[in-house]
Amino acid sequence: MDEHTALAGGRYAISDAGEAGVLLALESTDSSKLACTKKFTFAPRGDGYRITCDVELVASDGDLSQLKVGLEMVLNLLAPDAPDRYFEIGEAKHPLRWSAAVQSSELKNGHLRVVDEWQGIAVTLGAPAGTAFWIAPIETVSDSEAGFERVYQGSQILIVWPEEFTKGRPWRGQMTLDVEPISPAHR
Repeated sequence: MDEHTALAGGRYAISDAGEAGVLLALESTDSSKLACTKKFTFAPRGDGYRITCDVELVASDGDLSQLKVGLEMVLNLLAPDAPDRYFEIGEAKHPLRWSAAVQSSELKNGHLRVVDEWQGIAVTLGAPAGTAFWIAPIETVSDSEAGFERVYQGSQILIVWPEEFTKGRPWRGQMTLDVEPISPAHR
């Protein structure tokens, strides 16, 4: 499936900005058949914080049926093979270098949790009505004294919503990212 280039790589203009967040709107192009706004809000939450991204898409042409909407997030907790940094799926722990397509139904309350015991934090991603989390490591190749080596850069997480777009009817999706300290007992 191809990406919608205007949404993925288009220019977004700041429509509104304040202390608690920012509203971005996709600058229209002749080839774009979708209008898009992204609202990011930032708020303290307990001892941590929450970032919320609300997305609204409106199709201006009726031929956009059966699209999958994806919102990408990249996390870098370093040390991809360290046992104290992992994706938590149910009772299982997977290293940061892990890749998978995880259905929301497999996750605790539909949330994906990434834990870094070394730093004492956990990142929890949620997406109401999102159906899957596609997870893949981002790696580059480096030429070192020992030769070529793979270097972990971070973990890409794509939250996916399958959708059918109707001309003029808005689609709305939301992603939340909570960062919070973890208790020493969790470590």
